[in-house]
Amino acid sequence: MPRQVDQAAAVAVMLAAGLRPLEPRPASGANRGWRCHCERCGNEVAPHFSTVRAGVASRGPEYSGCRFCAAVERGRRQKEGMARKAETLMRKYGWVPLTPYPGALERWPCRCGVCGGDVEVTFAKVQDRGQDRCGPCSQTAKSMRLLAEQAGRAAVDLVAAGWEPLADYPGVHRGWKALHGVCGQIRYPLLSEIRAGEVCCSGCNGSVRLGDEEAAEFMRSAGFKPLEPYPGSQVPWRSQCLR
Repeated sequence: MPRQVDQAAAVAVMLAAGLRPLEPRPASGANRGWRCHCERCGNEVAPHFSTVRAGVASRGPEYSGCRFCAAVERGRRQKEGMARKAETLMRKYGWVPLTPYPGALERWPCRCGVCGGDVEVTFAKVQDRGQDRCGPCSQTAKSMRLLAEQAGRAAVDLVAAGWEPLADYPGVHRGWKALHGVCGQIRYPLLSEIRAGEVCCSGCNGSVRLGDEEAAEFMRSAGFKPLEPYPGSQVPWRSQCLR
């Protein structure tokens, strides 16, 4: 037969588990728990003495015979485990978490591994969609894909207009470094103007823009010392009069 535990020893076991008995220990073999007050959460519970004794023996003061406290502890451990998994997955997709894991649907401050910008994303979206970059980076990637798709046709139109591309296609409204076959000059024509049939070579239409050094030399010959880089012919140029 198992050795009987006297009342004082049994109470000591319950107290070690954070439980204060509200009644004498039920008789051995009674099919009910021992009514106690949980000193940790304040709830009234009725665990079996044998269960509490085994828990205290295996886990010591960390063990709680209170079912409410036990549920809270299970939730805490589950959240810690989920937080570790979430951070691992975020780093896998290139994100650097800046704060502890807030929950799957909460906005999580992170650093984008592509551009280094600080943004807020949700773990649920990263997990479900494999999101590996922030909004601005995604838009840039989309624009780059679009440019790549349009580059072939753009090059055909540029060559047909008498130009030789010297750089990657930058977009229809941005200057494209190219060599003009008529005058032999390197310019930056706009594909939008070429497609509209406009003369967009400044060397051929008489509107050549002076280079920075050429403009500065012209100013010095006129008695002025430029105090800032050449801003363009239509913009006031801060200079010092040398006369």
